[in-house]
Amino acid sequence: MIDPIQDRRPPLSPSLALRVAVLGVVAFVLFGIVFFRLWYLQVLSGDQYLAQANDNRVRVERVAAPRGAIVDRDGRVLVRNRRANVVAIEPDKLPQEVRDQAAEWGRLAGLRERRPKGRKGDPIPIPQLLDGRTKTLYRRLGRVIRMPWQDIHQRVVEQLVQVPYAPITVKTDILDSERNYIAERQDDFPGVRAEHKYLRTYPQGQLAAQVFGTIGEITEDQLDDEHFDGAPQGTVVGQSGLEYEYDTYLRGRDGSTRIIVDANGNPKGTRPGRDPTPGRQLRLTIDLGLQSTMQQALARGGGGRPSAAVALDPSTGEVLAMASLPTFDPEVLARPITQEKYDSLFGDPETSPLTNRATTGLYATGSTFKPVTALAALAAGKTTPLAQINDTGCITIGKGVGGERCNAKKQVYGAVDLRRAMTVSSDIYFYVMGQRLNAVADEPLQTWARRLGYGRRTGIDLPVGAKGLVPDAEWREDANRREADCRKDNDGKPCGIADGTNRPWLEGDEVNLAIGQGDLQATPLQVALSYAAIANGGRVPKPHLAQRVEDEQGRVLQRIDPGTARRFRLPEEWRAAIMDGLKGAASAPGGTSTGVFQGWDHDRFPVYGKTGTVQRTGQNDSSWYVAYAHQATPEGKRLRPIVVAALVEGGGFGAASAAPAVKQVLSKWFTGKAGEFTPGSSTDT
Repeated sequence: MIDPIQDRRPPLSPSLALRVAVLGVVAFVLFGIVFFRLWYLQVLSGDQYLAQANDNRVRVERVAAPRGAIVDRDGRVLVRNRRANVVAIEPDKLPQEVRDQAAEWGRLAGLRERRPKGRKGDPIPIPQLLDGRTKTLYRRLGRVIRMPWQDIHQRVVEQLVQVPYAPITVKTDILDSERNYIAERQDDFPGVRAEHKYLRTYPQGQLAAQVFGTIGEITEDQLDDEHFDGAPQGTVVGQSGLEYEYDTYLRGRDGSTRIIVDANGNPKGTRPGRDPTPGRQLRLTIDLGLQSTMQQALARGGGGRPSAAVALDPSTGEVLAMASLPTFDPEVLARPITQEKYDSLFGDPETSPLTNRATTGLYATGSTFKPVTALAALAAGKTTPLAQINDTGCITIGKGVGGERCNAKKQVYGAVDLRRAMTVSSDIYFYVMGQRLNAVADEPLQTWARRLGYGRRTGIDLPVGAKGLVPDAEWREDANRREADCRKDNDGKPCGIADGTNRPWLEGDEVNLAIGQGDLQATPLQVALSYAAIANGGRVPKPHLAQRVEDEQGRVLQRIDPGTARRFRLPEEWRAAIMDGLKGAASAPGGTSTGVFQGWDHDRFPVYGKTGTVQRTGQNDSSWYVAYAHQATPEGKRLRPIVVAALVEGGGFGAASAAPAVKQVLSKWFTGKAGEFTPGSSTDT
């Protein structure tokens, strides 16, 4: 029951009632004003504002930043930019049918590429264009830029597969008149963009093309790659070489522009955006003059055969020159290229000019490996610098991969110690060292090879570098297991893994390794570093190509730290014996490269060199030469020491091809002139 006394409320006073009424009137008036304003905007002025909105839509477009230049150690330009007119097609403006066709073509092409070599079959044809409106667009565009519409279609399909969501570059370097024609008639060219773009240009032509590397639009897989630091779709990034390794510095930061367009996408004007920030300049350790001499010398020595060379400062690890042949014109990859043309230029992996053979080419090293064997034998107590053996020209090795082994042409050298054996490159001396080392349980030959840098990555500032192989008993056992597993899937037929013999490590394997033959695999850079380590007395420098990051005026922004050199103990007595032998090989009577260096000023610029010849079954022998040289006298400009290693596939004896090429590089470094190409007559293996 409600208590009538407690439920009473005080009566509403006249003043309070007045206040409530006033507030109600104010609220009603304000609501009326808002309602009237909305009615005015939407009903009376709606058409006007709708027209303005349709007439003033803003589209934000990215403005690509120019990449930084790459210069040599003295500031001479190696890679720079140029501005070009480019026509591109927006992929999202293409019919879904065209994009589906491209995806299916990419799937079939990918299946073909995964087939074994020799079973790939014919290339997958580009699908026919069935959409009539798109064909009409291609025809109209082709007439303007002077390009068959079929080529436009092919380029669209191929680029849709490579970078599905980025603008498809149809043609670069179109004329200004062509660009203006397309820009002024956007209704006739829906989805087509004619714009300015920065392209890489290479003032020195094909020099060091593999070192600089290539660029391209970021791929779908790379969008999540931390290396590219969240670069948006359509960004041009480094894809190989130094362009990839130092992309963060070279790329810069893209800007933007705000374009006012109408409802049909037609430009009506622009608004201020953000200016792009150009990439930083990268200064290298490479010497342009030495690089040019090296490539010319390799071309002369190799006669068109695959070859590679590297020159470095052994005290710092600075790479002074690096060459790989065959090379290519990097301008070809600075603009769109058809798959057929790409395959014809770069398709064969064994001869592809894109391969940097100086850092990824793997080869047996021949007699250039003999200093490693000498150090291992000295460390294991199996010889001394003065101990002699009798070189009779031939020797018999144990069972398996053994048999009679001889010097080249069965040359007899008689009593030889370490120095003389190195000078004349006595295979018999090092065969004996291999026999003695094979009897030691802890594999000193393999240990010293790895200590000197074989079988391990060099750490050079390039994205790709081969590790190589130092074969040993464990490697042989693993190869046997892989051979057995492979035969199970190959109907019991041999697979040829490590010669497919399914045998243990034998004395003959160690003897082969002792002279740099057999299953040993190394790159020219690894060989050069091993000689630098010996010349340095046990310090292995960290090889590097980049020196510092600069602004556009060449002011230093950041110096590149290559890392710490690795060290090992190398007694001076051992080092001196090896260096004496190498010096004799380039200057003493009977030296394997003495003929090559005939007339050289050995007093002023002594050379410590070693030839090597690699025997290849069913193919011509490969030619090696490695040399360390320095300035021994104080007169003239003080020059840095240098190590040069060169390989010519199928080039014959070491003194025939590689040694004269190295001599020209040394001559350029110390005298400023390459001098004559002087082949030697030594038959060292």
